[in-house]
Amino acid sequence: MWHTLELRVETPVFNSAGTEGVPHLHTPPEIRVPSLRGGMRFWLRAMAAMYVGDDPRRLRKVEDLVFGTTARTESSDERLSSPVRMRIAEGPSSSSSGHRKQPHDTFPQETHQRMWLAYMLGPGLAKKGNLPKGTFIPPGVTYTLRIARNGSNNEDTDRAYQCALGALWLLLAYGGVGARTRRGFGRLSITDRGESLPDGWSSTMDTPSLDFFEGLDHLERSGPAEDCQPALRAICAKVMGCSPEQLSRDVWPDGAITPFPVMGAGHTVAGISSERFTKWHEALSSAGRELRFFRAERNREHTAGRIARKENGTYLPPEIKTQGWTDIIGGEVQGETRMLRAALGLPLVYKGGQEVRVTRGRGDNEQQLRRASPLRMFPVGNDQRGWRLFSFGFRSALLPTDADVKIFGGRADGRKLDVRAEDAHNLTDQWIETLSKGETFVRGTTQDDRDRP
Repeated sequence: MWHTLELRVETPVFNSAGTEGVPHLHTPPEIRVPSLRGGMRFWLRAMAAMYVGDDPRRLRKVEDLVFGTTARTESSDERLSSPVRMRIAEGPSSSSSGHRKQPHDTFPQETHQRMWLAYMLGPGLAKKGNLPKGTFIPPGVTYTLRIARNGSNNEDTDRAYQCALGALWLLLAYGGVGARTRRGFGRLSITDRGESLPDGWSSTMDTPSLDFFEGLDHLERSGPAEDCQPALRAICAKVMGCSPEQLSRDVWPDGAITPFPVMGAGHTVAGISSERFTKWHEALSSAGRELRFFRAERNREHTAGRIARKENGTYLPPEIKTQGWTDIIGGEVQGETRMLRAALGLPLVYKGGQEVRVTRGRGDNEQQLRRASPLRMFPVGNDQRGWRLFSFGFRSALLPTDADVKIFGGRADGRKLDVRAEDAHNLTDQWIETLSKGETFVRGTTQDDRDRP
């Protein structure tokens, strides 16, 4: 039996299957099953890691039992098909859905809000502080998702189906699809959940309300993500070669830095801003403004109690810089290697072609890695009750043990830097605590808030 869900886009989705600017490769953005499955795999691993520990091979086996694999199994040459089928009904056409709307049709008209939304989108989507002119799926567009057991309704298939629903709920509660989901874009909600859920479940597939997020200080495994736990324990026990009763509720010590994201009170931190907003884009533009000052913690130009720069008789915000730029790249602190803000994502690209990269290997085998920001945020609420900014992070490792962080280009070329997971965790804590108290990272602004990315 197919279980039908209606999904609605809450914040713009940037999810094209092709290449922007290359007509024969570019396709209109859409909500695709592979995008959903990819996100569901992440959240399934975060749940399963509580039971199977730090062996990535075990996590992969759990993942394969729920979502299948294109690799050949250990016991035969046959590939393991997914016990779960997913289909998305053909979405609205570009002309009817507004997929080709220009930014002014979806984003606000206020200049400062548009600038900070462009900052949140990043240079890959927003050029020189301008909102994207390419296609995206605007808020309000709906899609129909159908999900069902694949094949006979045996015990293994039923368990996989339950775990898939739990992972889907987590994806819609805490994640999104497409680009820049860590900065609040690509959010989806369920507007019609149907009724054909597994027997014995106490919950529904409802998207969490604002009330749910207001009470969280960590990522809570709730609703379908909690109801699927007996099924997940059984699958994990099968992988571990033991009975479900023998599995620990959580194999990780409380507060341990895990090698990958793990669900649980001791492995995640979360919080919601005290400030309320009337629209989703107000929440994200405010977050962009806060994030810019949070990352650039130094005032480059200032005088005692005043803002240094003055134009047309009005004092403007100070020129803000990061500790990494002033102390290390600029060389103001001799021999400094500790770069705190680099823990918020790598690589870092500076003017003049200088970069801070994370690499692994040597010589011709050197490989450049990327590390997405460990700090995630998105707006929660609706236009009737208002919106607030929810932020969270995992207490997981930041870099592989054999990785190096180095400067490329400039006079500090080749210098190795010290970037630590504890810095990422401390910064995440600082961000959440400050916004939850109603305080701000923005400093030195004028009364009319002339904000500049």
